[in-house]
Amino acid sequence: MTWTNLNGGGLSTLQFYGLGQHPTTAARIHGGLQDNGEAYTATGSSWTMTEGGDGGFSATDWTNGEIAYEEYVFGGISRSSTGGAGSWACIQNFGGCSGCGGCDPDNQTSFIAPIALDANNPSILYTGSKYVYSDTSAPSASTWSAISPDLVGTTYDTILNIHSASNNGVSGTLWVTTSNGKVWVTADNANNWTDTTKSPLPNNPVLPNRSATWAATHPADGRKAIVVFSGWNGSGSQPGHVFRTLDGGATWTDVSGALPDEPVFTVAVDPNRPNDVYVGTEYGVYVNNAGWSGSTWTKINSGQLPNVHVHQLEFSRANGKLRAATHGRGIWELTVTCPTYVPPTLATPTMSGCGVALSWTPSGSTGTTYNVYRAAGNCPASGYAPVATGLTGTTYLDSTVSGGLTYGYKVTTAESTGSCESAASGCQTITVPTSCPCTQAPTFGGAASVTAPFSATCTLVVNWNAASQVCGTSAPLYNVYRSTSSGFIPAAANRIATCVPGSSFSDSGGLVSGTTYYYVVRAEDSSGAGSGPCRGGIEEGNAIRKSGSPQGSLVPVNFSDGAEGTPQMTMGAPLWSQSSTRAHTGSKSYFGDGNPLSACAALTTPLLVPSSTSSLTFYSWRDNLENTYDGGIVEITTDGGVSWTKLAITPTYPGTFASDSYSCTNTPQPPANIGFTGSDTAWQGVYTSNLASFAGLSSEIRFNLGTDSGVSSTGWYLDDIQVTNASQPTACTTGPAVVPEVSSIASGLPLLLSKSGNNLLLSYQEIAGAGGYNVYEGALGSWYSHGTSSTNVCGATATPAGARRQTIATPASGNRYYLVTAYTSVEGPSGYSTSGEIPPSASSCPP
Repeated sequence: MTWTNLNGGGLSTLQFYGLGQHPTTAARIHGGLQDNGEAYTATGSSWTMTEGGDGGFSATDWTNGEIAYEEYVFGGISRSSTGGAGSWACIQNFGGCSGCGGCDPDNQTSFIAPIALDANNPSILYTGSKYVYSDTSAPSASTWSAISPDLVGTTYDTILNIHSASNNGVSGTLWVTTSNGKVWVTADNANNWTDTTKSPLPNNPVLPNRSATWAATHPADGRKAIVVFSGWNGSGSQPGHVFRTLDGGATWTDVSGALPDEPVFTVAVDPNRPNDVYVGTEYGVYVNNAGWSGSTWTKINSGQLPNVHVHQLEFSRANGKLRAATHGRGIWELTVTCPTYVPPTLATPTMSGCGVALSWTPSGSTGTTYNVYRAAGNCPASGYAPVATGLTGTTYLDSTVSGGLTYGYKVTTAESTGSCESAASGCQTITVPTSCPCTQAPTFGGAASVTAPFSATCTLVVNWNAASQVCGTSAPLYNVYRSTSSGFIPAAANRIATCVPGSSFSDSGGLVSGTTYYYVVRAEDSSGAGSGPCRGGIEEGNAIRKSGSPQGSLVPVNFSDGAEGTPQMTMGAPLWSQSSTRAHTGSKSYFGDGNPLSACAALTTPLLVPSSTSSLTFYSWRDNLENTYDGGIVEITTDGGVSWTKLAITPTYPGTFASDSYSCTNTPQPPANIGFTGSDTAWQGVYTSNLASFAGLSSEIRFNLGTDSGVSSTGWYLDDIQVTNASQPTACTTGPAVVPEVSSIASGLPLLLSKSGNNLLLSYQEIAGAGGYNVYEGALGSWYSHGTSSTNVCGATATPAGARRQTIATPASGNRYYLVTAYTSVEGPSGYSTSGEIPPSASSCPP
């Protein structure tokens, strides 16, 4: 493998941040440069500047190479209709910014922000601040929406990379990395996000506390990801630079191997040889030819590639070559060749028992292995996923199908390593007979949200959207799992409810005020064909976690904080503190330090609920805030900090930011571009903001201070901050604790009866975690007549015999039936009508 210089000869010292490549004409490349704008070549060697200022990341529509994107600083994204040759038009319009003038979206965007096209739909363009934004009509419009919560969790870190997984053509998987080392994933089109940074093993962090710079995935499986980290080992951080997950981030493995201790900035997977994984480091490029199983890396700077910082690696769709955008030595190209294999011919599938028998015939040049892909529905179908890989024969029996469902199949051929995979064969369809077992789990999006009502007893409400099921006849029921650990694994020990109907669950069992709780909700069908804890159905296995913290009842409050004593405001690092230098009243005020450059932090109220007569008042002293460049604004959020609105104040803001100020608080939000910038010689105010339009909404107010990269300032003093006629939640009271619930349904699997003198000996299944059992008796033929039977045995506690329990019952006269239920704090579904299986009269045994 030999590198080729694409910089036109001579000493090339251009500092590329990234590149965009034409999908069919390999020579056409454009890329962003530090301090030298956007560069373009139509020949692969002669470059021209098409845009000035600082360039950034770049991208090209892979279905229409004339649509190209580049950025100025802070996500100032522009679009070209000439493939990057020029004619750039700004499409920045998110996070309170528009116009590509250097405005910092959400006051928290990387100087060189990420941009990425969706791997399966090039009309979708992504970028990020502390939120991920998408423009779903990027080739023609500029309509952006935030599609994630805050993914950084601080007031100063940012999103660095957004990777859209091709995932064998199944849309919806995004991986996001941040400057504070967080790694997030969504697999359902951004409806739910999972922080995969923490290990499932407590107090044993797997990922290092450094910037996570880039992510890449296996082309056929978006759960398989490799994430790379910058920085150096040591300094108390977890060592390692390259980490791999095969299960969507549930577990991580350090695959740095013998890589030198140097920052890693980018990673790319060869789409033709997906086992070949490449990383770009501070000093060049390394390859791992067993990227999804091994950790052996080889440096491949052979040829002419210098020891240089590699900022982006990307394969060309036009010629299959690997391009390296370097920060100091221009663009380089590596030739990586793959044989061209002809797809095999797939025969019509047949049933073999309840399995699908597949066979195929090689057609022309073929590899040494075969891969089988399956999708639900008739051909051509969509969403193909591998069911078998690395097969050396030409037949396969798929025994994982479900009765009554229709499937489409395709087959590919590849090298022995799985690389250089061919195109897929033609699709073949088969429908599995309904006489075969139904084994398909319900389709369910998991928990959607957790809300915290204002309640005297600590309560959280978990919400979800209805699941759909294939197996069974009645609607799915839901099992709820809870933990105080964000990475917990759902299990019997943390299950707090089973067989929950509807679309929500109110949890008040043992919650502690202010503590964060994490929930997973799983759907279970009514098939009885699985091992689900509700009714022995099939329980799907999503791991989507949603969290919330309980809060108490609202009480009227006139919030007032003069910075005396224990602060009620949250003082954002690294700028805010209490100061005795100046005070409007008392001896202290809050002080926002203007000395740190390129900093952003807020002074924030606790949660308050304004009324129709509420107002905010405060006093301000601007102490030599660099006029028009450094300063602050006042904002309010009603969605927990996902978005902030600039408050109008009376008298109005005393200063105006310059158009080229890079302060995080310089936003065009109305009132546009004005704020607390400049200087005062005395306390100013009282400033007032009417909060009537936020009446009844859970709100936080912040005083957001930002500095740019130029001249240091002294700072901003605030005192006597008040919010009148508002309400504030008190601490809630912990309710009675709950224990994980069990289902009674397995108690009769089977229920065995035998005579013991004039009595009956009942033997029934032991249920893990059960706190007790009830044995009910009723008249045979008069079903559910057991509710008030005098011969019921409540709280049966006989010693287990092996894995079964035994209870002696004295039967009433006549023909009788028996029902056994298990319980912890709530009786299982066979005891009464929570699941709709039993008529509404409750059974007589507690609980």
